[in-house]
Amino acid sequence: PPLPTYPCPVARASLLSSSFVRSNKMADGKYHLMSPDEAYAAVGGSLQSSEQWVTQQREKYGSNKLAEAEGRSLLAVVISNFVNPITAILGAVLVLACILEEWIEAIVVV
Repeated sequence: PPLPTYPCPVARASLLSSSFVRSNKMADGKYHLMSPDEAYAAVGGSLQSSEQWVTQQREKYGSNKLAEAEGRSLLAVVISNFVNPITAILGAVLVLACILEEWIEAIVVV
């Protein structure tokens, strides 16, 4: 496939040169263009794992745990199941059927 055209031939040449891409990968945050070893070294990775390193990372970033979410009470769950448009419509039909003394329809709606 043909290469895209750039307004300036110098810009095209510099964009296509691998030295330009390699020198600007980290500045642009383009770790996906790096080899795995380069990216690992760029973010400060180490091949050695030690308890001291783990402690240092926990002090720097905190522990790797999510905060516990507060649970909802049973009453809140039951009420939230009944608060929706379909239930409101069925309730209105039930009230209307009772007002019109249509007992069979009221029983069917319930």
